[in-house]
Amino acid sequence: MNKSIYDKIIDKGSQDALEIINLGKQKAEAIENEIISEANLEAENILKRNQKTNQDKLKAHKTQLERMSKREILFKKKELLKHLKTVSIMIWFFYI
Repeated sequence: MNKSIYDKIIDKGSQDALEIINLGKQKAEAIENEIISEANLEAENILKRNQKTNQDKLKAHKTQLERMSKREILFKKKELLKHLKTVSIMIWFFYI
């Protein structure tokens, strides 16, 4: 059976509509992939910054602990020297 001109127009319109829909889906998928890529890149950058910040914090904390340890050692050495001086004086007076 021969199709009427109207049927041919409807068929052509349907084909065009399907093509437009497919092109739209492809474009939407491309945009989605681009957004995902940008989000992943931003997430990686945030992770790198956080790792750097955490490393800096750990380094600062380690330095602070080392300083506290050195101060404590110095304090203990001073106490020991005071004690030795006192004992030395006591011994010296004892023998005089």
